[in-house]
Amino acid sequence: MGGPSDREGRVEINYHGTWGTVCDDDFGVREARVICRQLGYNGTAEVRKSVYPPGTGQIWLDQVACNGTEPSIEDCVHWHWGEHNCGHIEDVGVRCGVYVPTKPRAARLRATRPNPRFDFVERSRKIHPDSCGRVLVDPTLRKPTYGARVVHGSETVYGHHPWQASLRVKTLHWCGAVLITRYHVLTAAHCLIGYPKSTYRVRIGDYHTAAYDKAELDIFIENTYIHEQFREGHHMSNDIAVVVLKTPVRFNDYVQPICLPERDAAYEPGKNCTISGWGATEAGSKDSSYDLRAGTVPLLPDSVCRRPEVYGDSLIDGMFCAGTLEPGVDSCDGDSGGPLVCPNGD
Repeated sequence: MGGPSDREGRVEINYHGTWGTVCDDDFGVREARVICRQLGYNGTAEVRKSVYPPGTGQIWLDQVACNGTEPSIEDCVHWHWGEHNCGHIEDVGVRCGVYVPTKPRAARLRATRPNPRFDFVERSRKIHPDSCGRVLVDPTLRKPTYGARVVHGSETVYGHHPWQASLRVKTLHWCGAVLITRYHVLTAAHCLIGYPKSTYRVRIGDYHTAAYDKAELDIFIENTYIHEQFREGHHMSNDIAVVVLKTPVRFNDYVQPICLPERDAAYEPGKNCTISGWGATEAGSKDSSYDLRAGTVPLLPDSVCRRPEVYGDSLIDGMFCAGTLEPGVDSCDGDSGGPLVCPNGD
């Protein structure tokens, strides 16, 4: 559609009687070959992005991955029909060539690198960061405390919490998250309930939510993995999820991964840890902070957390609490899923 000839143009697919477009995300030559073959052209195939006029209406396919031998694009791996995180400006196009037989000629096989899309072992080797928990911006820099919260926390310095991420619904901050590798962030499982996956974005390198920061970047989500025992036996049990990013993160002074604790790490009551986020700055308010805020909270003994006047039976195995029993620094609406960072002495 929209091309100068019947051999090239915007790709559209008819599904259940409705025509719709295909997103150009990761759409390559293999996918183009399948489209051209499906149209009856067995020659060359070329991907054309942002060349033809964008479509309107339905977007049918996103994240299409073919090996190049499929008889039709429907047989390739792709997200569910109608599930996507692109707009029509990303409608993919193809140009199909003419098949011209050639004379046989001497050739030899050349060692080639596997397609990284399918080389999961290769990709997994690159996931774990070489270092973590590093603050590369001068840690002695300070901003004054204004009495507002993460609740009652202080404004932070840009770069002092480089692992902080924002889980967003479209353009709005929804929950906190924490960067752990180039491809993964952790967040709270309940933050991923209620909206389709295509609605979410992850923002890294952010500081002021209403202004562009120099390392700020929004990344689409490839997949989410909610703990398989989330809400079993208790409405907040196993409230944790891993979000897989569609594209890898580039680390810099303002974007760094946090270290995960060892499996057998000891719980140390009294240790001071840091919470951060863009959550509400007043208890009971839904108004989020524009600037990233942070506060220091001590880990509390389990015996204190389980007191009837504290959390009582609401605190189950796998949970702990931090803070003070008096009004003070605390997390609030919008901080869910964000980091609690404790020093490990290294």
